[in-house]
Amino acid sequence: MKNKLFTLQAILFMALIVSCQTNPSDPVSCNNRGIAHYRRGQFDLAIADFSKALEINPKFAEASNNRGIAYYFKKEYGKSWKDVRKAQELGFEINPIFLEDLRKASGRQN
Repeated sequence: MKNKLFTLQAILFMALIVSCQTNPSDPVSCNNRGIAHYRRGQFDLAIADFSKALEINPKFAEASNNRGIAYYFKKEYGKSWKDVRKAQELGFEINPIFLEDLRKASGRQN
């Protein structure tokens, strides 16, 4: 069963990777690929994909939130706050636990 689960995860990851390559003008595909990279701890690749999604659609609040989270894990708190604020301005509800962690890590309130 464990091997089947690993195989399904690998297939899903590859599908997400290919989705942005085959649909480079689709911000959702790029955001999804960013999520796949993020889940593998590949934060630079994730940030690049979230940035591509935002280049296509600057009002894509979820991609802004996701990029902010990736920046948080790179300890780039100023960039994280910038993206979090942008996502909030666009009406996205930021996870309050993440906000508290960002406040503690950065020593800032916002």
